[in-house]
Amino acid sequence: HDVKALGIMWKQHKSQLSQALNGVSDKAKDAKEFLVQLKNLLQQIQENGVEFEACLVAQCDALIDALTRQKAKLLTKVTKEREYKLKVVRDQITHCTMKLRQTTGLMEYCLEVMKENDPSGFLQISDALIKRVQSSQDQWVKGALEPKVCSEFDLSLNSDPLLQSIHQLDFLQ
Repeated sequence: HDVKALGIMWKQHKSQLSQALNGVSDKAKDAKEFLVQLKNLLQQIQENGVEFEACLVAQCDALIDALTRQKAKLLTKVTKEREYKLKVVRDQITHCTMKLRQTTGLMEYCLEVMKENDPSGFLQISDALIKRVQSSQDQWVKGALEPKVCSEFDLSLNSDPLLQSIHQLDFLQ
């Protein structure tokens, strides 16, 4: 066993402890700087998160606005198609009503003429009436008593790809 003087041992241990404290002190200083960096990182994460949320909301709002504009365009097309069909049917009603009035008037007149008991008077106008009745009958051509348009709308919207895109909407990794 080595015997060393108490003073020498005291100085050596003091020197070793001082060196160890300097090393720990450097580590503590590094840790303090690291804590400052972490606190700054917290602040940056908070600010960037708020900014990113705002951007995300703006992007989603832009998509919703685009969809709303497209919906308005599609509704306009449906309205135009409905108005067209209504106009065609109204025109057909007007035309058919006019032809029906003419036909009814002609039939009433012919029935009155047929009530005449004067054969010579009847024969004077019967040829013209027969031709007129035949002409009236010819005006009711095939298809005249069928609607020109149907009540169904021949429009279909395929929103499946858009819905699929919406469901797949996610962040790039």
